[in-house]
Amino acid sequence: MIEEVKLGKRRVDSIVLLICREDRALDLGWALAMLADVPENGVAKAVLSADPGPLAMLCKVLGVSSEAYRKIAEMRRKRLRLGDSVVMRETEQYNALSEADAQRAFRFLKVRRTAAAS
Repeated sequence: MIEEVKLGKRRVDSIVLLICREDRALDLGWALAMLADVPENGVAKAVLSADPGPLAMLCKVLGVSSEAYRKIAEMRRKRLRLGDSVVMRETEQYNALSEADAQRAFRFLKVRRTAAAS
């Protein structure tokens, strides 16, 4: 499925929705990491972190729709035992995040990670 997304034969939303429907949070981290070509452990932590910012940025970069992101927020709410209002708040924040800002932040983090590895 990951290769199909990379080749443009499948939308990233189809993977996100399938994984969220099956409540597979760590698999979501793995799939997003593979699609973005970033370390899996960082994304898995972001999926289960109380701070939705890094995950939202990554999802925006990957083109995850607002509807699919809402399903991620619902899965996170259940997993983290958060209040019902969290889903709406996280979805609104996701919608307010511009793709350009997400791309800039993502590039910065990749450069920083590359520099740290050198």
